[in-house]
Amino acid sequence: MSVQKVETAAVLGSGVMGSGIAALLAGAGVRTYLLDIVPEKLAPGGDRNAVANGNLKAALKARPAPFYSADDAKLIRTGNLEDDLDKLAECDWVIEVIVENLKVKQGLMAEVSRRVNDTAIVSTNTSGIDVDAIVEGLPDGFRSRWLGTHFFNPARYMKLLEIIPGKDTDPAVTQRVAELGRNVLGKGIVFAKNTPNFIGNRIGAYGMMYSVNCMLEDGLTIAPGGRHSGQADGPPEDRGIQDRRSRGHRHACPRGQEHSPRDSRRPPARCLSGARVHREDDRSRPTRKQDPGRLLYQEERRPIRSQPHHRRVRAPGSTELRFGRGCQEHRGYRAAHQEDSGRG
Repeated sequence: MSVQKVETAAVLGSGVMGSGIAALLAGAGVRTYLLDIVPEKLAPGGDRNAVANGNLKAALKARPAPFYSADDAKLIRTGNLEDDLDKLAECDWVIEVIVENLKVKQGLMAEVSRRVNDTAIVSTNTSGIDVDAIVEGLPDGFRSRWLGTHFFNPARYMKLLEIIPGKDTDPAVTQRVAELGRNVLGKGIVFAKNTPNFIGNRIGAYGMMYSVNCMLEDGLTIAPGGRHSGQADGPPEDRGIQDRRSRGHRHACPRGQEHSPRDSRRPPARCLSGARVHREDDRSRPTRKQDPGRLLYQEERRPIRSQPHHRRVRAPGSTELRFGRGCQEHRGYRAAHQEDSGRG
């Protein structure tokens, strides 16, 4: 098969990954159909493309932006998997990005195999399901143009593209997809064997399970285990402000906000929301109340006043009070301490 440009593509599945791949293709000048299921509960006369339309609108608002330019969305046409599968006959490349369920994928590929043209490439974005199992029992000609193309999320920014040929995939098809990924989509190509989770997720799964086993062997719970393995994850009650105090340089606050520790001589401070900003020796738990906006500090025995944004002053007897990135860089505010002695 000669290498040729893809003029029209289809992405089956419009979720975060599917809409991201569609945006990437559109950014490369490829006309793209974005198809998804018909809504389960649809009023008479309702929009049968509501799922795909809604996900496309969400992609246009997402950050980081999946689109190079909002104008690229004009190259995308939405539809559904019941009314618009016949449009696949126009496509040079069809990418399946639906739910990670083998039976569901097999059912969809059976429909796709009857509608695509004889030269179209069809691939799956599965992150670990057996590529050959998805097209088991389908015609030989279809299987020769079938392979795995595993994009990583977000598709626009992640360099890696895993290409997984099936046992019946024509090598020319594999080479064509690699050249498209490299020269048209700007990806770094890695060829993977059809093994569970391929390469990237296989390594990632091993790393995660190894970390869990180490955590269990050392008798750690979720919060300290997460502290030792990277950035705090999970709901606030699992992250636990008091479980992060041993880090010694930053402390958690609701909504992932972080603040520099206070002078240990001073009493515990509070955000205006009521959430405590903890010191090294403060072991009480935070409130669950969320901060409505910017944070200002308030001493329990002193009110505060704000300073102009252009002024950066030092709190008496301590280093400059800095606000973490979770506080939206409000570095112009400080606690106005009238006295520095006699506290503790």
